Amino acid sequence: MVALKISIVVPSFNQVRWLRGCIESILSQNYANLELIVMDGGSTDGSVEIIESYADRISYWQSQPDGGQYCAIEDGLNRATGEVLGWLNADDLYLPWTLRTIASVFSQLPEVEWLTSNSPMITSAGGIAFAGGICRVVSKDAFLDGLYVPGASNSLGVIVQEGTFWRRSLWERTMPRFTTVAPLAGDFELWSRFFKTADIHNLALPLAAMTRHREQRSNAAENYREEAKRVLCDCRKEEWRSPWRAGLARFGFPRRTLRGLTRRICAYQVNAVEPVYDSQGYFERWRIKTLAVW
Repeated sequence: MVALKISIVVPSFNQVRWLRGCIESILSQNYANLELIVMDGGSTDGSVEIIESYADRISYWQSQPDGGQYCAIEDGLNRATGEVLGWLNADDLYLPWTLRTIASVFSQLPEVEWLTSNSPMITSAGGIAFAGGICRVVSKDAFLDGLYVPGASNSLGVIVQEGTFWRRSLWERTMPRFTTVAPLAGDFELWSRFFKTADIHNLALPLAAMTRHREQRSNAAENYREEAKRVLCDCRKEEWRSPWRAGLARFGFPRRTLRGLTRRICAYQVNAVEPVYDSQGYFERWRIKTLAVW
């Protein structure tokens, strides 16, 4: 049986310190049907030499000036031919089981169009894992209520970009993909577009590790947060809400009060992907379980 084809895009610009580790974390899994695409923005720090050393195992790579991180990611994903897609920033890592695990989920559960890990992991610049755990599961309504905006007082965490994967069919029908509205929060904007046509599924397993260091773009937390809020504002204008929420809003409940009230009255519906075991307790297959979470 041919393994599900997975395409991973690695965007990079002057990330020589991290790039080899990132590529190794993908290739060392020896996944049978992998398409690795490396989009370098014209690095001058030795990154190109690292990429060239893996050229026989990289499906496509380029090193030239581009329009920035999300422009490079979009170009790479548009070139991808795999059934399942994802991107891994050059300073992040996949875990040894990542590709086989997501391949098994997407192969067994055709109704899953995108999947995210609820178990983030953070490593230091020196390669030490120092934070992790289980985040609250992700749902569309909670997203629209602003509960995944980083740093918000009521935040449930974030949708872990490096641990999120989706079918190419979802990417192809998501237009536009990235825009200039969110040059930092492009991932958050993409999730808002995915939610328009597909439900997210949650997997309570670590799939990737983000490296926390002083030079990374995500350190501009306040700018990211403001971009995410603008994306949400636009998303809410387009999104149909349940009649009883709309009714409460017409009676003058401010969104902050309404959000708190609705979280108490009505649970968020979430889709969890969980294992099924045989009679002896060995893993057998995956299944989807719908949960109600307050």
